[in-house]
Amino acid sequence: MLGAILGDIVGSPYEFDHNNYKHKDFPLLSEKSHFTDDTVMTIAVAVGLIAGDGEPRRTFGEVQSEMRAWGSDYPHAGYGGMFRGWLHTRDVKYLLLGF
Repeated sequence: MLGAILGDIVGSPYEFDHNNYKHKDFPLLSEKSHFTDDTVMTIAVAVGLIAGDGEPRRTFGEVQSEMRAWGSDYPHAGYGGMFRGWLHTRDVKYLLLGF
């Protein structure tokens, strides 16, 4: 989990780099480095998995609940349009399908 978060932060300055930067000579951290939606949701999923305690239905609900809570706490982390819609919807069909 820590590797995923560190990778997210290290790669954040290049995430939408249209120059397709592929060199190995870059700083691991810079003033442009920051966490993104990937870090926020990685933490949310981890918390939900722990809270679900291995029981599938409970885990499914806990992960969704944590994703919504963390998404609400960090609304500008960089979510895509469809996912942002899921975070904010109250449509039961949309919620049951999970997207």
